[in-house]
Amino acid sequence: MNIWIARLGEIAFTKQNLNALSNSISGHLESQQNITYRYQAKAVDYVSFCPDLDKSDQTYHNQTDHLLGYSGLLVGNGSKNIDLRNAVNIDNAISSLHDATEFATGQFALFRAFDGNFECIVDSLGSYKVFYLTTPEATFVTNFPKFLQLFKKHEANIEFYIHYIASAGSYGNETDEKNVFRLTDYGRLQWDQSNGLSISQYKSIADHVNNNESYEDLLKSAATSMRGASEYLSNYHQSVLSMSGGYDSRLILRSFWGLSTDAIKCFSFPDNEQDVKLAKSATKDQGINHITLSNSSLPTFQEMFKYSEKILQPFRNFDNILGYTFEKDFKSKFENDQYVLLNGNGGDIDDYGIKKFKHFNGTEGTKLIGTVIHKIVDKDILTPDGYEQIFKNLKTHYESKYEPFCADSGNEQKLRLFYFIFERFGNYQGYKFFLNYFDKNYFLPFGNDDFIRLVLNKNRRELPRLSKNSLHKDLTDIFTDKQDKAIPFTGSLHWDASLRIRIQEKLKTKVKSKFGKLFNNSPVKQSSLLRSDFYNQNLDRYLDIIHSSANSPLWYYLDKDKIIAQLQKSNFEYKNGGDLLSKIAPLLYSDTLN
Repeated sequence: MNIWIARLGEIAFTKQNLNALSNSISGHLESQQNITYRYQAKAVDYVSFCPDLDKSDQTYHNQTDHLLGYSGLLVGNGSKNIDLRNAVNIDNAISSLHDATEFATGQFALFRAFDGNFECIVDSLGSYKVFYLTTPEATFVTNFPKFLQLFKKHEANIEFYIHYIASAGSYGNETDEKNVFRLTDYGRLQWDQSNGLSISQYKSIADHVNNNESYEDLLKSAATSMRGASEYLSNYHQSVLSMSGGYDSRLILRSFWGLSTDAIKCFSFPDNEQDVKLAKSATKDQGINHITLSNSSLPTFQEMFKYSEKILQPFRNFDNILGYTFEKDFKSKFENDQYVLLNGNGGDIDDYGIKKFKHFNGTEGTKLIGTVIHKIVDKDILTPDGYEQIFKNLKTHYESKYEPFCADSGNEQKLRLFYFIFERFGNYQGYKFFLNYFDKNYFLPFGNDDFIRLVLNKNRRELPRLSKNSLHKDLTDIFTDKQDKAIPFTGSLHWDASLRIRIQEKLKTKVKSKFGKLFNNSPVKQSSLLRSDFYNQNLDRYLDIIHSSANSPLWYYLDKDKIIAQLQKSNFEYKNGGDLLSKIAPLLYSDTLN
């Protein structure tokens, strides 16, 4: 991992600054916290920390007139056969930073510095996070947000926390710290000594929407790009796929069809017996190794609080109990490998949006955007003033970003897809992986431009993954030359399943859901059970924290009485609000908001 910060301005880092930077990453790098590289030019001071000296040498290329560097992971898409682990190769192949996005995808930051100038771009969805701060003395740019705490007085951005709590996401470029911002979709940061800082995009969403290519051409481009990425990973990396057994993870697995079986390993959480069986069968068909992880015992409140401090979350969040309980086994299986962690969409492209926006047909423009926000935000936990403020914030964000694309026919589908791709997937998935696996390379195959363009130009009824006309089916057929066949015991989850098999599987699921507990065969996922057990184990602690937090600024936005009333209901369950408490309780317990 290349952890870096650039100071842009007349004054360079002092010795005290450098010592403070080294100390602030203690616990995030296992080796000594020493600077592995420093670049200084007129008004530019760049400092890099990396636990592996050999890797550090490859993450930058220092020419006589400029420095080019990167962090994160660049993955070739098949158009050029270049080893993108070496900045020299990248530098030799481009004339501008944007050029790299023509032959590379991934989750990355790419930057260039020279006398009086600094430029940085991030991947298409801004999944890899880059943060910036401007002070009277200098502008600071970094991929490690804790660095910026050394150059400003702490001031919590309360509305950011409320966005995260009440609508399960972050919006725009704000962060949990006031005046600290991040680069988002197609983000470009430019700084020069004469004009200061400017933020822009190197590509527009309109490039995907206003597209005249046929579906066949778009499908071919997406297949070529995704297959090219898998071939690149097979050639240059060891990959590990989080395998749920669902459509997304199977599509990623099938993109490795016919490649070396040593190039990828798969693991599953023991969430549910059927899911694990499906994952094992899918990997076995491809001759690929599959591991089911084992969880450790639940932590105490204090152990979980301490664990959450090590993760660079926007705020401490106990919902990551899954990471805690499986971390030990995960590290024992994969820690010694130089692996890339792969993961899917975390939800159906269209189904997720249908649940939110199914009644929006015929509504247009600003009215449509307002209706979307009403559906997204959890009004039941907000005060009237809090809801009014959050609604205003999100309305401004949506109108500035999406209104130009929501005034014509099909606007409801477009906004649904925008929400899934650029808000939920781009922010939720990106934050989750950047923050939980900060010291690992990770790759989100569905975050590349060609796949996004394919989704935004596919007919609505063909988007759900279970459809026989879905893009998941089309891509799988291309990757496997139509060799992927239904798995007998889970036929309803495959496109070749008959109507009889689908009905039969649905009836089985309903029976298990109703009577499973009688036979000690609950269909509830183990991840949900772990979260629920930890929540129940600490419910009294949660309530005490909430009761004793009368002066917290959160209560201007959140309705404390309503939340307590919900918790005190005899039929209250974790799934109906425990995730909310997992965010609120540790936030109140810490001094983050002070």
